[in-house]
Amino acid sequence: MTSDATAPPAAAEPLPSRPARPRRAEHTRPARIPHAQEFSYQRCYVSGMSTHAASPTPERAGKRSVSLPQSLIKEVEVRTGKSGFSAVVSEALEQWLAMAKLREAVEADEREFGPVSDEAMRRAESEW
Repeated sequence: MTSDATAPPAAAEPLPSRPARPRRAEHTRPARIPHAQEFSYQRCYVSGMSTHAASPTPERAGKRSVSLPQSLIKEVEVRTGKSGFSAVVSEALEQWLAMAKLREAVEADEREFGPVSDEAMRRAESEW
């Protein structure tokens, strides 16, 4: 028997380390495009009518399959990239929900107090 049989095995060369995985980018919202209903939208968020965007703990995302026109998809992706698409859809749904809740509140007030008078509308518009 040779001395090779009793010798401990030679240390294997260390495996090359894998590069660190890039960290997932923080979820950011695209810049908001101002529109005519921005004031009402902001009031809904400030008054707490929408609980989705201001949630203190992030909510787990759900998946849905939706059909959209290709031209709309391309135009959004040009502005946000593929990674920002979900944020745009989420923000659009939050705006829609806030406006729906605002409409429901106005309808409830009109049922309880009646429609807003023309004089009150003129006063409100003059203050804007």
